[in-house]
Amino acid sequence: MSISPEELMNRCRQIVGQIACKSLVLDVVPVASLIGGGTAPKASLPSYAISMRHVSLTASELLATLRRLEPPIIGRIADDTVLLDLRTVHPDFDLDLASLLSGL
Repeated sequence: MSISPEELMNRCRQIVGQIACKSLVLDVVPVASLIGGGTAPKASLPSYAISMRHVSLTASELLATLRRLEPPIIGRIADDTVLLDLRTVHPDFDLDLASLLSGL
């Protein structure tokens, strides 16, 4: 949780720049990361996420596809787009994440 929003934004931008997939429409967007695992439902931290839309899949179908990958990619849906908030993703996984998303 000690990662600054600016660091997260930079990681998101770097990952998006590494993804080679014409089926994905990607952006980096500000989000609020929920904290507390449900114990503090209104507590949040400013963050950034990779916003993804697929040219032929709905957001629900894209999210299901991501969850079937090995390892699974867990995101959330907001406004008909899939959001990947990197706050809980270790930076060592960034290259693997870009590679997995490039394969979609």
